[in-house]
Amino acid sequence: MSIQSLNPSPVMTGTDYVFSSTYAFSHMPQVAKELTMRFGDQDFFKSTFELFDGGVAPVAASEYYHLEDNWLTTIIKVETQVGGAANASVTLTVQNNPDYNLTFPAAAVSPYIATGSVTQTLTSPVAPNMTVDILGVQCQVVSVDQTGLVTPGQVRFAVIPKVLGEAVPATDASTEIIIVGNAWGERTGQPESMAWRPVLYTNNMQEIKGTFSVSAREMQQEAWIDYPVLGGGTKKLLWSWNALKNYQLYRNMIAATLITGKKTTNTTLANLNANTATTMTTEGMVPFVQNYGNTYTYSGLTGLQKADWSTITTTYIDKYRGAKEYMALSGIFARNDMSNWMGDSMKNGAINYGMFGGGALGKEKAINYDFDSFQLNGYTFHMKTFDPFNYIQQLGAAGQPYPYRIVLIPADRVAATMGDGPRVNVPAARVVYLKQSQAPGAEYMVEWATGAAGGAWTSQIAEFNQNYRSTVGFEGFAGNRWLLIDKQ
Repeated sequence: MSIQSLNPSPVMTGTDYVFSSTYAFSHMPQVAKELTMRFGDQDFFKSTFELFDGGVAPVAASEYYHLEDNWLTTIIKVETQVGGAANASVTLTVQNNPDYNLTFPAAAVSPYIATGSVTQTLTSPVAPNMTVDILGVQCQVVSVDQTGLVTPGQVRFAVIPKVLGEAVPATDASTEIIIVGNAWGERTGQPESMAWRPVLYTNNMQEIKGTFSVSAREMQQEAWIDYPVLGGGTKKLLWSWNALKNYQLYRNMIAATLITGKKTTNTTLANLNANTATTMTTEGMVPFVQNYGNTYTYSGLTGLQKADWSTITTTYIDKYRGAKEYMALSGIFARNDMSNWMGDSMKNGAINYGMFGGGALGKEKAINYDFDSFQLNGYTFHMKTFDPFNYIQQLGAAGQPYPYRIVLIPADRVAATMGDGPRVNVPAARVVYLKQSQAPGAEYMVEWATGAAGGAWTSQIAEFNQNYRSTVGFEGFAGNRWLLIDKQ
């Protein structure tokens, strides 16, 4: 076998350039030092966390709860019933409703105290002597029967029109009967007490992890170009770029979870790993609105028109006691559907920039954050194209609904009570994280290194591993004030 000379003889060439592989690195390659970020900033973590003015808050359990006030009065819906004759009594049957299917034991059953001699298995939304309005006809409740039906949650009540000559109207499942007062005769007793139950909100923590690994040898390999690194700046190290990308991916997984996450209820997922229980997952922002808030669907043929927003303000926001000012996170196609009518005329007048601090500085801040504000029917909307909804490698992929969606988030805070103290205000939403006893200052993320390189000396393997773990969840408040706008 011949051996190539370490000192080869000179050769003649017919050109000024050397093509032989022997001289491949005689000249420095002309490689631009910068890494072109052709897809821009793909880190959506910061923009997602900015949505929640409640910031982050620690909790000490994997499941967390809060209670919310309920309506003071209730709408009564009854089963289909033909109308009555003039001045005549009509008996109505309340639709089956689990809210009225409560049990109050006669005997003392811990932790309850007996308050009567009979076990009451049903409650009622109405009581004798109440005044109800049925499609404009005021009627007096003359009796309530909670014992005659076997279907749980159903009661009957009889009503008589108050005005001579009027008749109880026909009703069906959509008829909304309202309570407008009560009326009692002289020297009569007192009415029965009413009881309210708060609305329970519950959600779960979700554990999200990320890891970056590199060999000790690769850590020493210098690259031709400058790569961005964690913490800012650049280095001629390819692995440092991969470390940054892994970190961004981990944070984006958190962001996508806080936006789209759903609770795991499929029992097939239980105990897939013999060493763990069922994997708990959190309910994110969009499912929260779908489950606790309201949804408005606009036509895919006409797009999102001004008339749709009029309906949104009257039928949804005002009806459910919403805020006067909203942050509107929009997909690109939903916002494009609005461009035909949301002109300068919609932006004129005194726009409220309260969510940005108010006044001229608030307006400037809104512009700097790329918010486009308009007013309608006394409500202010700060529209923003929300990048995570449009990212084509994730929520903006073909077949996903997010580019056509808008989420309306109340820009104010809701009054709450705290023990015997003064009123406090709760935010529209916040991120909660599990307290880390081993890292009490870590907030939502625990970070640690393993291996035998890069300053980590925990094993005999010549590698460096950067590990990330977050146990986080979404918590929304007063979902009735939120709205999801969706395309049909």
